[in-house]
Amino acid sequence: REINRRVQKFTDIPREFSRAAQRREELAREAEKAGHEVEAREHYFIAATFYTNAMWAIYEDGDATRNAWGEKKRACYDKVIQFAGRPIERVELPFKGKSLSALLHLPPRIKAGEKVPAVLYIPGMDGVKEDNPLYGDPFLERGIALLAIDGPGQGESRARGIKCTAANYEEAGKRACEFLSKRPEIDASRLAIMGSSMGSYWGPRVAAAEPRFKACA
Repeated sequence: REINRRVQKFTDIPREFSRAAQRREELAREAEKAGHEVEAREHYFIAATFYTNAMWAIYEDGDATRNAWGEKKRACYDKVIQFAGRPIERVELPFKGKSLSALLHLPPRIKAGEKVPAVLYIPGMDGVKEDNPLYGDPFLERGIALLAIDGPGQGESRARGIKCTAANYEEAGKRACEFLSKRPEIDASRLAIMGSSMGSYWGPRVAAAEPRFKACA
């Protein structure tokens, strides 16, 4: 509410969200130094979200400030991974000579040798792979692994020069499917897709191009 009060025009968005992100990052460091890992985790998560919001309103590719906030977002989320109390892994998916960044979330109570189903999460056009909830993820709570990706034009992919075209998300989905199929914890016969916003358009296209996905929502 305080950020909304201070935003009077579109160009205020980066300034106000970056200020709020920096404050949260400071609070996170203070909590971490004091040994309060749960509090630190929550502050780092919100800081990463606010840095994402600050970046959203800058459209120019290669903008130095935008790229710097992207690095801060990644650093804050690395701290989320450190204090998550459950398995989260950074993943790189090969894509046209470059790579797409992703996050693999495994269920917290997965047993040794167990194979679990997995969902590929496709965010919206302005979404990022860090969009997954910090607590109460509906897939993880049901014992389902989740692979969230920055597809072409999304999140870190944009900074890497990987732009969205009319049809290149299908290949991104195939690379994600190949990765999941090779993971020892994943049951390759039970793979699905969940897309939100623009991801609800890309999801069916990926499912149509990659028959190893058995469901799409």
